[in-house]
Amino acid sequence: MVTMLLFLAGFVLAGMTLICVNITEYDRIEYNKRCDITRTGCMLNDNVGGFEPDTSGITDYEKKIDMLLREQPFQRFYNRLKKSGLVEKCAQYSILGNPEVDEDIVRFQQGHQINNYAKSDCVEVTHVQKDLFDLYDIKVESKVDRDDWCTDGIILGYRFKEKYEDIEYINFLGKKCKLLGFLKENQKLSFEEVAHKDGIALTGLYNLDYAFFHLYPEDAYTGVELHFRLAQGVTREEFRKKAKEMAKEEEATIETLYFMDEHLSELKKGNIDILGYINEFAVGLLLGVTLICIFFKVHSILRNKKIYGIFYSSGLSTHQINALFVIENVIILFISLIMAYLCLYHGIFYFCEFFGSVPHLIVDVVKSVLVSKVFVQEFLLCCAMIIVTSGIPILLFSRLSPLSMMRDFYE
Repeated sequence: MVTMLLFLAGFVLAGMTLICVNITEYDRIEYNKRCDITRTGCMLNDNVGGFEPDTSGITDYEKKIDMLLREQPFQRFYNRLKKSGLVEKCAQYSILGNPEVDEDIVRFQQGHQINNYAKSDCVEVTHVQKDLFDLYDIKVESKVDRDDWCTDGIILGYRFKEKYEDIEYINFLGKKCKLLGFLKENQKLSFEEVAHKDGIALTGLYNLDYAFFHLYPEDAYTGVELHFRLAQGVTREEFRKKAKEMAKEEEATIETLYFMDEHLSELKKGNIDILGYINEFAVGLLLGVTLICIFFKVHSILRNKKIYGIFYSSGLSTHQINALFVIENVIILFISLIMAYLCLYHGIFYFCEFFGSVPHLIVDVVKSVLVSKVFVQEFLLCCAMIIVTSGIPILLFSRLSPLSMMRDFYE
């Protein structure tokens, strides 16, 4: 039992080290494959001040909300930005869990939402404008011609296709929304930099196979995120300066403005900083555990030769007894590995929350790396340790004389 616990601790810390090494690839976020990340960025905005229109004579709720949105300070900023020549494209993005959708869609998404974000009975709805698909080169298999994409249209991830391919409308927010198409398979995207701004979660699904996109009007600002790609020849410094000036003139505030390559660099550094707390200890501890186990195994053989005398007197051969060493180590090491993997998978959030200030930024990425890479690497490490922890005792045991152990037994 003690040996198993030691190996369990060793595998947990070795797994954390392997995660730290693998996370530098950050392979679940593919901005660099989808767009020119040196020219693409995002800003998080906050509406302040400005004129609020009189809507007292408007009884239609949707028209009232629409008018309020269009007259907000950032609506004016958004309109100016699109015409300024600073950007090639810009589009809005926001996300909100919402239960008012077909139940089958909610069931499809279960288990694929960001941890502790959308409620269990909600679909994770991503509100976008259609230019966002061009900004990040998100491939869509359209049921409706793109020029005819309409406000309130719905685009579903690839995993919904089989069930909804022949469906024309999706129930959402109490009305029937046109199903415009499906995303092509195996696309990944996320906007994490604003995920935990002041504790507010605004991050989307990593795996777009389970995504639910709802189209907003192209000419209305929703007051959340604005994604953009700089026009050719416009520098970051020029864009930041002029965007700040326009926002000030329109009495709007830019809370966060960043470019994707900066964003990826910060996320990678954050991952390594959090996981780096154990990086120096894990491999050393695991090697130490291995040496201790080898020492106790050798000590057990030398001290308990009478037991092996019993084995010989029972008719077991040296090869059969050596096989017992291997089987024992296989059982101990594989049980330790499986338990360590479960500890890592279910405990990674608490570890990141304890040591880092933004655990949601990395938890799902860490789990992906854990499943796809680290477990395989630890499995190979486990196999190597079986050979080492069995090989040395076997080598020692094979050099002992069966007759001397039989003599010890009869004495």
